[in-house]
Amino acid sequence: MLVYELLYLWNTLPSCTNENLHVIIDDCEKAVNMNCEPTIGLAKLIEGSCLCILRRFNDGMLKFRECLEQRKNESYTSTDAHVSAFAQYELGLLLVRVDETLSEGKKLLQLVAYNYKDYDFEQRLSVRVHAILKNL
Repeated sequence: MLVYELLYLWNTLPSCTNENLHVIIDDCEKAVNMNCEPTIGLAKLIEGSCLCILRRFNDGMLKFRECLEQRKNESYTSTDAHVSAFAQYELGLLLVRVDETLSEGKKLLQLVAYNYKDYDFEQRLSVRVHAILKNL
């Protein structure tokens, strides 16, 4: 999982082949089923991202929601808060693209921008979130 996390954080998953993305999805499902994630929700975040790259957006949204549900009791400032922050960002990004879900997506992006602090890759995500919010 940690290798996949690095691929995700460095935004290199989109360069994977479809075949490799399916392998990653399978590995994420196995990690969840075996309950051996190094970080709660990490597999769901990575799986959701892979599904979106494969243009399976509804399935991806479901995984991001599952990730956030798993992490609902985690602190905004925990050492692994980046998992929640990125899952909210990914879900918000998908939701703001549709008029019916624009307000929900905007709310999620605002939560990322103003609630999460001191997590890995915070600056990188913060720039993305503020750029999206500015254009809404």
